Amino acid sequence: MKSFLNYVLVLISLGIFNALHAQNFSEPLASKKMVSLSGTTGLAKPLKIMDATEEARHIFKTLFNLYRDFSVSVDTSALSKIELTSKSPEAVTPQDFSIYLDKMTTILTKKKEAIANTVPNANTERSYYASGLNTLKSAKCLQLDNQKNTFVRTRDMDDNALMAFELATLRGNSRYGLVENYREGFARIRKDQVFGFLNLCGDEAITCQYERAEPFNAGSALVKRVDWFFIDGEGNESDALENIADAKALKNGVSLARASNNKMVLIDNDYARTKVTLSKFYDEMSSFHKNDVFRVRNAKKLGLIGLNGKTLFDVVYDDIEPTNISGIYRVLQNKNVGLLDTTWAMRTPVNYESISNFNEFGIATIKDKLGLALLNSRNYQISKFYNSITDFNEFGVAIIRNEANLYGLIDTNLNVIITPKYVSINAFNELGLASACQTDGKCGFIKYDGKEQIKANYASVGDFNSFGLAVATTVVENCAEKEGSCKADVVIDRNGNIVIPVTDESITKKWHYVLTDSVYSGDRFLVVNVVEDSKVSYLLIEKRNLQLITATPYQAIMAMDRMGNLRIKKEGKWGMMDSVGKILAKPIYQTIDRVYDGHYATQNDKGKWGFLNKKGKPQIPFEYEEVQHFKSGFAPVSKGRGKWGLITHFNAKIVPCAFRSVVANSREKFEVTDEENTVFVISETGECQTNCPKFEKLRAAANKMTDSEKK
Repeated sequence: MKSFLNYVLVLISLGIFNALHAQNFSEPLASKKMVSLSGTTGLAKPLKIMDATEEARHIFKTLFNLYRDFSVSVDTSALSKIELTSKSPEAVTPQDFSIYLDKMTTILTKKKEAIANTVPNANTERSYYASGLNTLKSAKCLQLDNQKNTFVRTRDMDDNALMAFELATLRGNSRYGLVENYREGFARIRKDQVFGFLNLCGDEAITCQYERAEPFNAGSALVKRVDWFFIDGEGNESDALENIADAKALKNGVSLARASNNKMVLIDNDYARTKVTLSKFYDEMSSFHKNDVFRVRNAKKLGLIGLNGKTLFDVVYDDIEPTNISGIYRVLQNKNVGLLDTTWAMRTPVNYESISNFNEFGIATIKDKLGLALLNSRNYQISKFYNSITDFNEFGVAIIRNEANLYGLIDTNLNVIITPKYVSINAFNELGLASACQTDGKCGFIKYDGKEQIKANYASVGDFNSFGLAVATTVVENCAEKEGSCKADVVIDRNGNIVIPVTDESITKKWHYVLTDSVYSGDRFLVVNVVEDSKVSYLLIEKRNLQLITATPYQAIMAMDRMGNLRIKKEGKWGMMDSVGKILAKPIYQTIDRVYDGHYATQNDKGKWGFLNKKGKPQIPFEYEEVQHFKSGFAPVSKGRGKWGLITHFNAKIVPCAFRSVVANSREKFEVTDEENTVFVISETGECQTNCPKFEKLRAAANKMTDSEKK
């Protein structure tokens, strides 16, 4: 009984049985697929039980209960007539199984014969049933109560799930040159250099005796022994195939053959009887699409035929080649090009000069005597013809130019989003903006969606930099420079807001702005170059909010210091401003040094030195010939003649300018040296710490001399 249940499992696992029992012929032919009882073969889905009585369902559910990983889906309308309804699963015999095979054979034969015989064996449904009948022939071996074979779960060449003899056990045998997978219940083998077939039980059902053999194809297999002929699943041989030198099985009972005259032709499984080919003879024939359509050639011309041998396209074309989109083909004839697809209809006329490959949006460019047009692969819509069309950019738009040399935009749905009206449209930048000029000479910016982002109010516009700024030239009416009008640069942001406006100075001096991608002072400011007669000066813009910081260009702008100030140079003089552009010190000084201890050593236009505080105001009068930086509240200064002293932030003379040198040491103290090389140490509080009597005497003398000099 265990052996018999194994046999039953082999049979019910064959996808062909399930599909053949339960196929619903109201479905379109293309949707019919073979289905295994596991419901997993190909594109198949588990089929519903048809016309089944509850009693029959119960019996078969019980019978296959041991194999829960398979879903039971069989046509019990036939099985219920078998005398199993009163038997328990243990009582089912091999004779019952034999009855089952006979019933199924009868059912499939009737369904096969019921199909119109207009194109023998080329019909998919007829082939479907022929394959099922062939599998039943192989399954007859399962009636034997033979326990010597080992069955495994596997899939056949058509991806149907099944349980069958383990073919791998033969592949290590040196006698076998080929052990192929199952198809239609039979496995092709080559043993001792000749071909034969095994059935589902692993028996050599068709003896190895053929020089060549093809897998089974809709119930028949092509074999060669001197001549080619067909055999069925029981090994019965047809007559020799007349004038056939070579052959290869395809599907649905159709084979590709090479005739004795070296021509290629399609034949079906009835060819030995009818002597009628499915197709005409061709010089060359090759599979073009899934073994359903074939490209054929006679002399130098090409055409297409179907698997049934019928002509799809006459043999009149110079080439039929794939495009870069699967299922769309380029057809060439007399130097003209058209397109066809797998509907096997021409989707465009064959009258264009060229059709490019499709881009990432599925758009191709067509060229003919009218110019250039775009073709959409999704619906084969063709745009109007234009003089030029650019490539589509990352925003999905292309620039078109018409016969009047006006420019517009088109999108990937071939919608014209801007009718050609501009005399120029430049490339779109990473912001999705492109400069565009109208017929009146005014320019602005358009967005990739066709909207006018910045109105065309400018004589010219430049490119945006990476911070979203662009230079635009505006017309200044009735300017003082000359009669009529003059032009001046402005800087605008991506929304058209003016960041650097027109000023009288910019008009009279004819400044031109050059944008940079430079940042300044710790990534805080953007730098704009201002060019005047080949001389370059600079403006600063706050990076965060794009506000202009410098009201006028400067020859030099030093980086912002720890006080938050920037030193600026104009016309050779230095000044100072804060981080928001407020002028702290006008550019009137020869030098402003870096800040130390909150003070800037500064030289005025007379060459005298003093100090500005952090607000740009004079803190120490300009009365010194030389100064050094403040440190710890003190700065060495000199009034000339090589004499140095030490002052505080308030210009108090801690050490009068009467000593040879004053030097800060590493301990926040100052070492003061007189003409006799005596060193006096001044503490961080300004007090003498060494040689103080002599120091006080010298300081008193210096102060007295100073008072005398003042008188």
